[in-house]
Amino acid sequence: MQVPRILLVEDDPDVREITALILESHGFDVVTASSGEEAIAAAKLEDIDAALIDLGLPDMNGRELALQLRDYPVAILTGADVAVDVPGASIVLQKPLAPDELIKAVKILLESAEDYEVSA
Repeated sequence: MQVPRILLVEDDPDVREITALILESHGFDVVTASSGEEAIAAAKLEDIDAALIDLGLPDMNGRELALQLRDYPVAILTGADVAVDVPGASIVLQKPLAPDELIKAVKILLESAEDYEVSA
């Protein structure tokens, strides 16, 4: 059975590292990117199953990136205190994240992956 590969897009290096460690400790393979452009390149090169995208990236916002990665199940990570609606995202998660909340969201994303077909 293939280990699920998650694309984690987060510009804060500390948050990116901690989130990746949590995902890896729960058996996920993690590909990281610190910008939208890095994420797009990684999605083309890596066989990812889902993406976790920070809403506020340095080169584009998470909404733009979610639309560009629409072939994958996407969760948005945000520090905003208000409800956020992001077209293309299945889940919006409020930072800081509790590890169990993060893992639950990733599992929901992966369960929905059957509805997604990656275009060549």
